[in-house]
Amino acid sequence: MENQTNCKKHRLIIIVLAICCVILLTLAAYFAKSSHADKASTAKLEAALSLANLNYQRSEIDKLRHLIYETKLLVLNWVKIEKESNTADKQYLLYIHEKAYPQLHQEISSFQPSWTEEENQLFQYIGEKTTELIDKHKLIMFQLNDVNSYNHIPTLFNVDQLIDNNGEIISLTNDIIEKIDMLLKLQDVKLTNSTSK
Repeated sequence: MENQTNCKKHRLIIIVLAICCVILLTLAAYFAKSSHADKASTAKLEAALSLANLNYQRSEIDKLRHLIYETKLLVLNWVKIEKESNTADKQYLLYIHEKAYPQLHQEISSFQPSWTEEENQLFQYIGEKTTELIDKHKLIMFQLNDVNSYNHIPTLFNVDQLIDNNGEIISLTNDIIEKIDMLLKLQDVKLTNSTSK
C-alpha cells in the first residue's frame, strides 16, 4: 500500500513538472514571437525554451523508469498475491503493456533527433529489453490466467523461477532501470551545462 501511495505521489510530481514545462514553453514561444523582443531577450528566451525542453525530456525518461519499476511490483503481485482474475492491479499491468508504455516510448522517441549517439544507443537497448520484459510478463499472465492455474504446482515452480531475486524478470528489470539511470545521468549533464551558460 505504501508503494502505491509513493507511486501516486511520484506520478503527481512528474505531472506537475510536465505542466510547468508546458507553461514555460508556451511563455517562451509567446515572447519569442513578440516583435519588440531584442536580441538579448530572444537569446534568454531560447535558453529558457531549451532548458524547459531538457526538463521535459528528463521528466518523461523518469516516468519511464517509474513505469518499469511499477511493472516489477505488479508482476510480483500477479504471482504472489492476486489470484483472482481482473483485479485492479492486473488490469493496470495490462494497461501499461498495451497503452502507457507504447505511448511513453513513442513520446521519448521523438527526442532522439536531438540526442547524442550514446543516448540513442541506450534508448534503443532500453526499448529492446523492455519488449523482452513485457513478453516475459505476458508468459506469466498467460500461465496464471485464472484461480485454478495457481493450484498447478509445476506452473507455479516455473513462474517462481522467473521472479525470484536471480530470475529473468527481476534481472531484466534491474538491467533496464540501470540503463535508464545512465540515460538520466546524461540528461542531467545536459541540464547542468544548459543552466551554467
